[in-house]
Amino acid sequence: MNGAKNRRVRSLLIVDDNPADVDFVSIVLRDTERFEHIFSARTGLEALEMFRAYDESRRQSPDHFPPVVILLDINMPRMDGFEFLDEYSQIQESFSKDVASPAVFVMTSSTAPEDRERARSYGLVVDYLTKPLTEDVALQIADRFGDPAP
Repeated sequence: MNGAKNRRVRSLLIVDDNPADVDFVSIVLRDTERFEHIFSARTGLEALEMFRAYDESRRQSPDHFPPVVILLDINMPRMDGFEFLDEYSQIQESFSKDVASPAVFVMTSSTAPEDRERARSYGLVVDYLTKPLTEDVALQIADRFGDPAP
């Protein structure tokens, strides 16, 4: 066993409008026992509000905000994942320089090459994942972005 096996992600935000998908992803993440705090937003707008109210979100959840990882659906009503990324890119510039930006994974049912290419055009996007999330992929995320366990 190497040290990466013990890595734990302090917090993860799921941005997805489908409650069944959020529940499924949450179960997969919890089953790995490598994600400490999992929270969700049902729309891109709701997620943006968390970041726009950055100071308040930090006050309410200082150990969990901002999230280390964001799992972002692209097909959502009112504001899709790409629109979220456009807006988030702008407000992120106002964050303190000592706060690392979350690693964003686009997680979608879309297999369209143009969606994959568009997602990868954003500097914030680490990878493009096709639903459903598997435990192996969740463990890879934890190994890559988690902190070593004490």
